[in-house]
Amino acid sequence: MTDSPDIGSTTRRRRGAVLERAILEVAWEELREGGYSALTFEAVATRANTSRPVLNRRWPTRSNLALAAIRYRLASHPLDVPDLGNVRDELISYLKQTVARGWTFAMMFASQMTEYFRETNTTPHQLRAAIATADENSIYEILHRAVHRGEVDGRKLTPRIVRLPKDLLFNDAMATMKPTSNKTIVEIVDEIIMPLVEVND
Repeated sequence: MTDSPDIGSTTRRRRGAVLERAILEVAWEELREGGYSALTFEAVATRANTSRPVLNRRWPTRSNLALAAIRYRLASHPLDVPDLGNVRDELISYLKQTVARGWTFAMMFASQMTEYFRETNTTPHQLRAAIATADENSIYEILHRAVHRGEVDGRKLTPRIVRLPKDLLFNDAMATMKPTSNKTIVEIVDEIIMPLVEVND
């Protein structure tokens, strides 16, 4: 079955990935502007110039649509940490980028997603786990380079340790309701992360 014609549009009908991107961009804007309580299939369909059945075929519930929109936003704004020659500088860069991009998400989780957590019977940490795949690739690449340089002991890189840098940022943001400062980021790397993963002489 093909997608229904776009409502009110005189342009060529969109299909597949093009239509899906347009819908997810609109869904993200609805989330950003009004939080989960403002996210409705009707509002997204109208703003995306499509129909509700088109949305329902892809995302049966609005929680599915919300997750897809957040994942799309993260994937379209990936973290980029080049090889800086040492893992400390790379981790600091990664966490600074995370704060710069992630403050919107942190505030959304804290103040605008209450209805989502109630509706899905989940927690902010579970939501973070559900959308974390793209960013996990970045941190694994950083740590993989560090292992090859001999800076990090690969045997110490358990899943919990790999998640720890962003977990600490998330907890700091929730506790202070402010973006994590550069000073705190350096302390996280120097006083917590590096002692846990570095190679012992």
